[in-house]
Amino acid sequence: MKKIIGRVTGVILAGIVLFITIFASYQHLKMYGEAKQLREEGYGNLVSVGDYSLNVYKCGKEHGDHRIVCLAGFLDGEAFLGWRGMTKEVEKNNELYFVDRAGYGLSEDTKNDMTVEYVVEDYRKALKKAGVQAPYVLVGHSLGGIYSAYWESHYPNEIEGVVILDGVPIYPIEKDQYGDWDFFPDWMHTAGKFGLIRAFIKTVCNEDDAEDGGTFALIDEGHREIAWGMIAKSMGSNACNSEEKLFGDNIRKTWDTLEKNDIPKIYVAATTYDIDYEGSDIYTPFMDKLGNCQKIDCPGWHEIYLDKPKECSDILMNFMDQIQ
Repeated sequence: MKKIIGRVTGVILAGIVLFITIFASYQHLKMYGEAKQLREEGYGNLVSVGDYSLNVYKCGKEHGDHRIVCLAGFLDGEAFLGWRGMTKEVEKNNELYFVDRAGYGLSEDTKNDMTVEYVVEDYRKALKKAGVQAPYVLVGHSLGGIYSAYWESHYPNEIEGVVILDGVPIYPIEKDQYGDWDFFPDWMHTAGKFGLIRAFIKTVCNEDDAEDGGTFALIDEGHREIAWGMIAKSMGSNACNSEEKLFGDNIRKTWDTLEKNDIPKIYVAATTYDIDYEGSDIYTPFMDKLGNCQKIDCPGWHEIYLDKPKECSDILMNFMDQIQ
């Protein structure tokens, strides 16, 4: 009887392993096909930054008024699709560049530590290799706000304006605060490498009150599933896992080295970060240390460019007029 049970258990386990293997192979091929489709549609433009390459997608008006560089938030490997409802009006008079960080979107992955200084250097190298000359207007969402702040503070001559869309607030934190952020455990990143996490990401990130089409209602139907694939691909990257682990360190490094300057900046507050700093709201010390920064309230999802694209577009257009 024990032998029969053992054999049945073995068959069941073998069946599970076979199913996972087939499913993972299918998902991996699906992501490969989606990336190939995006490249064929003109979204791909890989430039070398050393031992790997980053994707620099250009859109908008050739030789426009400003060169706007879009810095995506955590996991946002589909920014060149998802941001376009917000940027379509801005593109009429400006050049826009979506630079996928290592491991994100159509960029190649890296095993190097994604420290804030390393990421910013990657951005700078990719733009130079793509022939995009400074000055830039930085538009950073969420985690991209950290990179925007570090960039404009350390290389002010390269930047003519900064827009931070519900960016991660930067403030003095204890050395062990956050530690390994680990919002997603390592096994989920590993599963992402094989395309096994797409359904989970789609379930967790989909907004219940979204219009028809869910979170990506603004994206045409032919690209919505691809957008989820780009997020899943990003989650499976070594670079994304490294960003997560270095979250606290990168906040601390940016705060400690931030230098106030007169570059025009706006912080678009969509959500409320439940953090106090010495009895005041978390935004005040951050904006004070940035210098010349105005806070604009735009309540909504954290992914405000998907929730309030028209409002965000108006904010961007007004800002471009101010720095003209």
